Amino acid sequence: MKTGNASYADILRRPDISYDSLPNKRSDLPEDVRQQVEIQIKYEGYIARDLEQIKKIDSLEKKKIPTTIDYQKISGLRLESRQKLTRFRPDNIAQVSRIQGVTPADIAVLLVWLKRQENC
Repeated sequence: MKTGNASYADILRRPDISYDSLPNKRSDLPEDVRQQVEIQIKYEGYIARDLEQIKKIDSLEKKKIPTTIDYQKISGLRLESRQKLTRFRPDNIAQVSRIQGVTPADIAVLLVWLKRQENC
């Protein structure tokens, strides 16, 4: 439904608005349904972002790292990252991303290096 130029969903996304405060709402809906509608609309952006992060993490877990990798030979990795990666020997990129001290830039370097190895 629309009120003026904004839909009820647009209005309901506002933090100070609840389903019960909407004009011309369906009052025959059970309370739990009204609450569910309000929650889904208010948090759909957060839920979508979280689902996207889950997909990214899943893809990083699928990106395996060879057990024979010599991190010392990968130029572009910081010394601290080389030492930690050599010490922990992660199985996949998701594990790399959880090692304290390994930066997103180091992960990017590692991903580029792995991609180059696949193409050789």
